[in-house]
Amino acid sequence: YFDDDESTAVCAKTIGVGSEREKQADQFAFYLLMSPDALSDVIKRLKKSGSSKLSLNDVVRLEQYFSISRQAILYRLIGENELTMQEADSMRKNVIRSAVRLGYDDTLYRSTPKDK
Repeated sequence: YFDDDESTAVCAKTIGVGSEREKQADQFAFYLLMSPDALSDVIKRLKKSGSSKLSLNDVVRLEQYFSISRQAILYRLIGENELTMQEADSMRKNVIRSAVRLGYDDTLYRSTPKDK
C-alpha cells in the first residue's frame, strides 16, 4: 500500500483525531509498538503488586517499558478500558516530573538533538 496523499505531518498534537487515514496510522503504530498480549501481560504484572486500578506510577512504568509518550499510552489504556477519560486527563500534567520522581531519565520526553 502506498499513500498518495502529499500532505505530511511529523507529529500530531492529539492522538486519535484527524482524518481516517491518520486514525488508522495511529492504531497501526500502537499495535506495532504494544501488541495486545504484551500490554495485557505488563498490566497484569502491575496489578498483581497493587490495586485493580492503574496508578500514575503504573502509567509511567508502562510508557517507559514500551518507550512511548504519555499521550500514546493514555490513549491506548482508554481504548483498552483500563482508564477512564477523567483518570487519563488527570495524568496528562507534569509528565517529565512524574517520570523523574520515579527515577527514570527524561530522555524519552525530550526532543532528539538535530545532529543525531
